[in-house]
Amino acid sequence: MSESINIRTTLGIDVSRNVIRINRTTLRSIGNPAYVQLLVNPGSRAIAVRAVDRAEDDDQTFRIPRKIRDSDLPATITSQAFMNLLTATFPELRPEHSFQLSGIIVPTERITLFSMDTMTAVPHG
Repeated sequence: MSESINIRTTLGIDVSRNVIRINRTTLRSIGNPAYVQLLVNPGSRAIAVRAVDRAEDDDQTFRIPRKIRDSDLPATITSQAFMNLLTATFPELRPEHSFQLSGIIVPTERITLFSMDTMTAVPHG
C-alpha cells in the first residue's frame, strides 16, 4: 500500500462558476505536473487530483499552465462537464455556495484524495 503524508491541503469548488481550485501545496506535493486528471469515486465519496504526463482523450484531464506552475497561485480549472458530473454524483453541491474539501496526499502515486465528508460550505457574499 502506498504511504500518504499528512500535509494539510484543500480543494475549492465553486459550483455556480464551474470552477475547481487546486492549491499550490497540492500541486507541488504531486510533482508540479503539467497536467492533472480529476477523478470522482461515488462509492467512497471522494474526489481525486492525479498528476499525469499528458492529456488523455475522453477524460477529465486539464493542462496546468507553466506560469501557474512557476508561481504561488492556485490552479483554476473551469469545466462545466466536470461540474455536471460532480453535482449529479453529489447533489449536496449547490450553486448558492462555494465549497472547500480537505485531503491527503499520496506522493508515491502522484495523487491527492479529497473526501466529501470534509466538505465545508462557504456562502457567496
